[in-house]
Amino acid sequence: MLVSCSTAIVAWAALLKQVLAAIAIYDEKIDALGRAHPDYALMNSFLGDGPALTPRLIAAMGSKRDRYQPAHEVQCYSGVAPVLSSAQVLPEWTTLASPCKNLSANGDYP
Repeated sequence: MLVSCSTAIVAWAALLKQVLAAIAIYDEKIDALGRAHPDYALMNSFLGDGPALTPRLIAAMGSKRDRYQPAHEVQCYSGVAPVLSSAQVLPEWTTLASPCKNLSANGDYP
């Protein structure tokens, strides 16, 4: 039984090496495509942004810069827009969530 398990482990390890090689090829292609994108310099300029995050930001934000007018729309899209607490008499910023469904046409809170 132990011999058959070790044989299976060796077989799975060989498959894993092939998968890792394929992932490395994809990473190289993603990096090359990201660097060729017109917004690469902008997205790569953000603090903490690196070779893995820059292409993801480009893919998430898209190439249509006029899609989001105020910064609040980007916050809503990404899910980090501040939400007003409904339990308070006076508005107080309490949590981070996506209140986009509550926005009026001009992007302000109702």
